[in-house]
Amino acid sequence: MDRQKIFDEAASDKFRKLLAQQLAFSQIKLVTFCIIGNHWHLLVTLDTAEPNPLQDAPDSALLDNLGLIHSDTEVQRVLRFVLNP
Repeated sequence: MDRQKIFDEAASDKFRKLLAQQLAFSQIKLVTFCIIGNHWHLLVTLDTAEPNPLQDAPDSALLDNLGLIHSDTEVQRVLRFVLNP
């Protein structure tokens, strides 16, 4: 196994930002995490008793939440595609 370090301080910061965006979008709860030099660990939970508002929502609700994980430019591109296929 190659134990090459892939997470320097900048990569760790970017990973944390991406993780926060994905968690906000997916509504998965992060219990704890650990970033090590060449890998990471996450402990997550999903509260199935609490309904996920996006699960049975119309497509418009999903589109409204795309900004949590994509830039405004990407969201606008998706909206243009959806509205004018």
